[in-house]
Amino acid sequence: MIDPKTDWVASDYFSLEDYTRITSNLNEVAEMVGVPTVSYPTASYALVLTASHRASIVAQYNSIVNALGWQARVFDGAYWFNALQLNEIEQLCANVLTTNDAKYRYGDQSVRGTGTVYGGGSRG
Repeated sequence: MIDPKTDWVASDYFSLEDYTRITSNLNEVAEMVGVPTVSYPTASYALVLTASHRASIVAQYNSIVNALGWQARVFDGAYWFNALQLNEIEQLCANVLTTNDAKYRYGDQSVRGTGTVYGGGSRG
């Protein structure tokens, strides 16, 4: 896993390296929690990141969150991610990396089955 960046601020510039890190980490986390990996759209310095790139990340993130027992649906929108959303995506990767039991722990030390709400979702 590539070290996630979890300190995004509004003035940060999103680069090709950030896209590569996030998509690589999401696929690694997906494998760890038993979710299919995604073939992300190719990105290059000459290519503007599009709604297709965003939609792929959103779908993978939501699949992983659901596999961990949450029903959060986040990041719907027409624009690229803001700093808060990027921090949430990367924090998910960091939490799975640093937690021994990825299927039962997510977010701010919330434990699956406690009814704790994370990211606007609800435990169902």
